[in-house]
Amino acid sequence: MAAGLIRNWPETPGRTIATLYFLNSLGAAVGALVAGFWLVGWVGLIGTVRLAGVINLALALAVFLLASKTAPADSGGTETAADDRAVDFRFRAFLAAAMLTGTASFLYEVGWIRMLCLVLGSSTHAFELMLSAFILGLALGAAWISGRIDRLPSPDRFLGYVQIG
Repeated sequence: MAAGLIRNWPETPGRTIATLYFLNSLGAAVGALVAGFWLVGWVGLIGTVRLAGVINLALALAVFLLASKTAPADSGGTETAADDRAVDFRFRAFLAAAMLTGTASFLYEVGWIRMLCLVLGSSTHAFELMLSAFILGLALGAAWISGRIDRLPSPDRFLGYVQIG
């Protein structure tokens, strides 16, 4: 989906991806609250899981139908072996950064769940509130960076600063 959107708006790839991430994360934050506070009580846990499955299948079908109408882009094939090594190193560095960020986020998430359980008791609502707040923070961060990312002089350096911060 991201690649298709970037093909439509190639002049602002950062804004396109950040906006997609914002919308996806905002939907997840709202979905966590709706599922936990409303759907489970209305259709039960099994019904909520089934509804999520039906929604996922419907979205997959919609994306498949949309994707079948567009031709794949030609990659050009003009990269050299040196370009491949540079791309491979950057790719591995970004994968490592993503892994470390994901690990830290998971540890924060577990810590916040434990602390909220002390205040709210050991309930699913503590998990839903924490998860929704955490994902909402990610969404708001994506919304904030979406208007700035394409103007950054060095996005790689900015990522490093954000990780350190």
